[in-house]
Amino acid sequence: GGGMLPEIRALAEAKVPVFLVKLLPGGLTFAVRAGNVADAETLLKRREVEFATRTQMTLISVIAGAMRDLSGVMAEIYEALQLAQVAIRQTGDRYDAVHILVDGSEAERAREALARRFEQGGGV
Repeated sequence: GGGMLPEIRALAEAKVPVFLVKLLPGGLTFAVRAGNVADAETLLKRREVEFATRTQMTLISVIAGAMRDLSGVMAEIYEALQLAQVAIRQTGDRYDAVHILVDGSEAERAREALARRFEQGGGV
């Protein structure tokens, strides 16, 4: 039992940090830094876990110190990236930031779209 959670525990014990962990009905998704991909793949293969990888991703963070006092930040991010035709692969947040995982080939277009939306007063 426990689905993929034992594998996440095994990765932690092997000192392979994961982030943006999302539980799904049929498994889970998570991200690892580029330097940890080979170690993560080796561990998962050794444990005979079915998995797929997507490489060359970029993590973009939108920092907003007062984000909890603002409404619509995520909607603004999604709209800006959708209009720029950037596929959002994963999201996460903390009290003062939103993190967006995108394909590396779309990272600059995403950054420009978010800069236009937020830095020039177009957003919340």
